Amino acid sequence: MIKASELIINDDKTIYHLGLTPNQVVSNIIVVGDPERVELVASFFDSITHTAKNREYRSVVGTYKGKPVMVISSGIGCGPIDILINELDALVNVDFDTRMPKKEFTQLNIVRLGTTGAVCDAIEIGDIVMSRYTIGIDSLAHFYADSHLFRNRELENIFHKEIFDCSPLVLPYAVESSSELVSKFEDISKQGITMCAGGFFAPQGRMVRLRPTFDTVTDKLAQFKYNGFALTNIEMEGAAMESLALMLGHKTITLCVAIAHRSAKTVNVDYHQRVKEMIEKVLEKL
Repeated sequence: MIKASELIINDDKTIYHLGLTPNQVVSNIIVVGDPERVELVASFFDSITHTAKNREYRSVVGTYKGKPVMVISSGIGCGPIDILINELDALVNVDFDTRMPKKEFTQLNIVRLGTTGAVCDAIEIGDIVMSRYTIGIDSLAHFYADSHLFRNRELENIFHKEIFDCSPLVLPYAVESSSELVSKFEDISKQGITMCAGGFFAPQGRMVRLRPTFDTVTDKLAQFKYNGFALTNIEMEGAAMESLALMLGHKTITLCVAIAHRSAKTVNVDYHQRVKEMIEKVLEKL
């Protein structure tokens, strides 16, 4: 039995952070970072059957062209993702009455849609970038005992050596996205490797008033390649989401619109139309 302190269920049978009940979750899930973007995704739905809101987690459940689908926000960073994926899995794979894992497993299709900064010449601002591999430098996956069974240790070791000179301050973890979801979205995106940082400034090599420990990280990332794929972009949530989902048996992938180019030192803050186009394309193929 899963103890109450390990999985918090409210008196109304909603799960603690997400505010959802098990019968409100559907298999096709879009995750966005910005809570305001939930309404944009939901504007494409044919119908809406449920909405919920708690902290950074907003969700809308409905249908798109007759197919059940939901969108939920995660907020920024790997911490909220840790909560999101564990609670989504519990909603479909734990019996809330007995507090025992269900005998029949339910698999989720989880697609994260976000924005990102490009680092290689092959990516231009406005491109949709699909993370074929994600590499986290936030260490989250290492806190889960079985993560080594799902990680790409070769990629981790090469990346650690080439980008961070095997520094003990960085402990990368790398996973590969669902091949089934890759095939669904490969014709609307450019594939590559994504580094997911534990912060926006120094962990990504940015300097405002505090100097980064690894101040040449973006230059090194721009040259990195593995298995025929370049390291295309940096963001903050994909590796945490994909590693947890993979360990739990779910299919997942991350697609982002490139809104900045770190190597070229350019940025486009008027990217909303391109994000809207990405959402519609993904809904069509999900």
